[in-house]
Parts: sequence; C-alpha cells; structure tokens
Amino acid sequence: MKKWLLLSFLVIIASMVLFVSCGTPSSTTTAAPSTTAKTTTAATTTTAATSHPPTVPTATTVDSSIVRGGTLKRIVSSSPTNLGYPPGGSTEVTTLERLCITDVRGQQTPNLAESWDIDVANKTFTWHIRKGINFTDGTPFNAAALKWNFEQYTAGGRMYYGEAIVSYDIIDDYTLRMNLNDINNGMLFNWGYVQMISPTAFEKYGEDWCRQNPVGTASFLLSEFKRDTILKLTKNPNYWMPGLPYLDNLEMIVIPDNMVASAMMQTGDADIWFTTAQFAVELEKKGFNVRWEAGGTMDIILFDSKDPTSPFSNKLVREAVEYAIDRPALAKKIGYGVYEPATQMTSKAIPGYNQGFDPRPYNPDKAKQLLKEAGYPSIKTTLVTSPTRANTATAVKAYLAAVGIDVEVNIADQSLYIATTFRNGWKGLALAGAGMGPDGSSIITWFGASPSTLRSGVEYKSPEFLEKCDAMLHVYTYDEFLKATQAVIKQASDDAMAVPLFHSHGATVFNQYVHTTFGVTSSSDYNPREDWLEPR
Repeated sequence: MKKWLLLSFLVIIASMVLFVSCGTPSSTTTAAPSTTAKTTTAATTTTAATSHPPTVPTATTVDSSIVRGGTLKRIVSSSPTNLGYPPGGSTEVTTLERLCITDVRGQQTPNLAESWDIDVANKTFTWHIRKGINFTDGTPFNAAALKWNFEQYTAGGRMYYGEAIVSYDIIDDYTLRMNLNDINNGMLFNWGYVQMISPTAFEKYGEDWCRQNPVGTASFLLSEFKRDTILKLTKNPNYWMPGLPYLDNLEMIVIPDNMVASAMMQTGDADIWFTTAQFAVELEKKGFNVRWEAGGTMDIILFDSKDPTSPFSNKLVREAVEYAIDRPALAKKIGYGVYEPATQMTSKAIPGYNQGFDPRPYNPDKAKQLLKEAGYPSIKTTLVTSPTRANTATAVKAYLAAVGIDVEVNIADQSLYIATTFRNGWKGLALAGAGMGPDGSSIITWFGASPSTLRSGVEYKSPEFLEKCDAMLHVYTYDEFLKATQAVIKQASDDAMAVPLFHSHGATVFNQYVHTTFGVTSSSDYNPREDWLEPR
C-alpha cells in the first residue's frame, strides 16, 4: 500500500489571529498523512519507505500575459500587533515564510524545506533545507538558524509537540535531525508551519525591535507600518525564487467597517477583501470574483458537561438540546443561503465526513421526552457567546425555550468570549466557533487530549473518544487515517459531546483584473509572490 504521511489541513480562519481574520484566537493544528516526504516505518525488521524528491519551487504559471509591477491593495479588518517575532504570538503572514506550504489538497509541500525524513521506528525527524537562501539581513538560512527558530518557539510555548523533542543534531549546514521521545502524524504540519526569522537580527536588536521589523526570507519587505491604518510592503529584489514576486508593492488597508470596505471594493480603491457570506454574496451578484473557504468555521454549542452537578453532565439532556434545534432552518436564516447545516463535527466537503450520518434531526417532541427521562423537564441555564453570534444565540434561545430549557444569553465582548471559551470555562452553555480544515482532523485541535484551542477543560470527553483520538494520530496511511477520523467524529456524536449547528464559509472577494493565490488554501498560508494585476 502506498504510504502517506501527514496530510495537513488549514485552520482557518476562526482558529487563528491573522491580520486578515475576524479576531479569533490562534491555534496550532493537527495534521493527517500526506505523500510529500520520505517516511521510514518499522512494521517488521525491514523498513518500508516512500520519498519526495527535492524540488526547486518556481512560479506555477509561466505565461507571457503575466504583467509585472503594480500595487495590490488588500482590505483587512484589524491591524497586526506582531510583524516579525512569531515565538511571541501570531504574526502577519506575508512578512515571514515557513518551511512548508499547504497545497489545494491539504498536503504539506516543500518551501524553505527541500524535503524531510521521518523515521517512526527510531523516532527521528530530519529536515533537509534548501541551499542558497538568505535572510533579508544577508545572513544564511541554514540548519543552525532552523534549530534556533525551533528553540525560540519552544521557549515561547508555541512549538506544538515541543515536549516530544529530546535533542537536535546538526548533521551539516543544511540538515537538522530532531530526536524525539514520541512521534505522530501531526508533527509535519505543526513544525512545517513555523515561520523563520534571522537569529542574528534578534540577537542584535532584541524581541521588541523584531516585532516591528521582520527579518525573514519573504518575497516582500516592510516599507511602512501605521498601526490601525496601513501596512505597506515592497518587492524583495533578492528573493530566493528566481523571477518572483511579480508585484512591486503590496498594501494592507485596515477597514473594520464592512460597509466602508464593500464600498472601497466597488470603487476600485481596494483589490482583495476576505469577508463574510453576506457581503460576498452581494458583491458576487455585482460581478466580483468570490473564492469560498475550503474549511470555514463550525458554529457549535458546548456544554459544561464535566461538572457532575450540571444538568448537561447527563447525556440525555445533551441529546435533547440537539433534537430541539432545527439546524437546516437556522443555517438558512443566518447564512444567506450558503451555510451548511451540520449533522456532525465536520463538513460534507471534508474527507472525515460520515456520509448519511444524521443521528439527531430536528424533533422537539423527542427533546421533551428525553428531558423528562433525564429528570429535567425544565432547566434554567445561561449561554455565553460573542457579539458576532448574537443572532444565532437568539434563535437557539427560542428553540430551547420551546422544549423547556430557559436560556439567559450572555453576549460577552470579544476578549472575554475568547478567555471564557478558550481558557477559563463557563457554566451552562457556550456558543462558539471552531476553525475547520479540509480533512476533519480539526476535532483533535478542539477536543483532543491536549487541545490547542478549546482548552477550558469543562467539557466531558469519554475514554472511548480519547482512545480514538490517539489512534487517529498514530496511523500512517491515508485510508487508515480517513477511517480513524470518521471514527473520532462518530464517537463525538455518540457521546453527544457538543451540538454542531452549521458550517459557515468566509470568502475572498477580488476584482476581475486581480490574479491572486489568496484563499486558494488558507489565508494563513497566503504568499503573495505569484499575485499579479491586469492593466485597468
């Protein structure tokens, strides 16, 4: 059987604080098997391997019609706080580069890394990095620099699976081996996602300076930054990929008001905008190109089910909540005709989806029956959510009231909502958004044994669920991974762990004259080096 290693997914959006996003918290994500590297496994006394040959990235489109030069203007909803020191927090995606890039199928492909070897039997992960790449301060990107970046991420608490790293060996200038105490199929995505900066710049100027002055390997260089106003980048004349970038300049304009942003797109004062379904649908009707997210965000009801005194610790009560909500009607009302009602914790477009699985369709009479059986014919509770989900919360309140669950809705400001759902926990119910990726393994990011997003610890996780999560991390063929993912998602439904409501999809809106890779995979993977503009 052909070996697959680490088919990675993106977290979009809703699980990352990006300059292009709507303000949801950062997370590191788990990945699934992919074919993009050499993998050594020891199923017997001999080893089986597949390999990914070294590649030299070039422009994917060789076309005489491509126009060089010009300035691409992208609207963003908020200003970055960190331009150049990713170990200190989420960083603007266009100012630094990563070892790997996620392709349209969700697989990790070489970028600064040329290839990698993963030895499951001996628990080593070896990176082969591309020769001849320099940071923008002229210092080399080499194995020592890679090791330094990994160590900075670990010290900053942002190196997912960092506890598995025992030591590093610099084999030569372009080869770094990681010696591990455990290995799983989520490491490539998370470690390939690390953004690289110059150790020399950091040691010379310090963290605060680096936050505002990115010194990486990127295709564009910082030329101007005004917090909450604009970020301007200019072409890197010494970029390591020959012939790129095509553009001369890239601008990110901070416009938090959607009406103003929409008007700017229509007047041609901006070229790209990552926005909500409402505005994307409106602009698509006016002739704009729209590229919908592959993953998106799942709106989901969470329970304080770990508390034995909570009515939601009773599985029958959790099932009743799911039966009480008409999710197709809710998705239609909230989602402008493009949201997908959820029957499980993944979308139909994602391989981990269990076809035809709809365990608890809308049935308010069934909900009332289950509440009675559980000994809770009526319940008074609270529901915490963010301002962006106020309309959804109001609809949920009405559905639950109809079956005897009286909900007081608490609309928290964004920072309190994040602290509550991602760290501190809540009493009763929470209505949250969970970032989706194209292979279904996001569920480990939200609910696994060590979640990187919903870390509050108030939700009950059955031993069966956690066992299936662990099994999902330790399979190394694509078919096995799909089966394991489907099993995890089904177990979550069997446990009534949470109630998925609908899958929403943000959208990249861009003018007809724009050729961009933004939104082809994830906004967090965006590299503008191949973007270009037709004359207008």
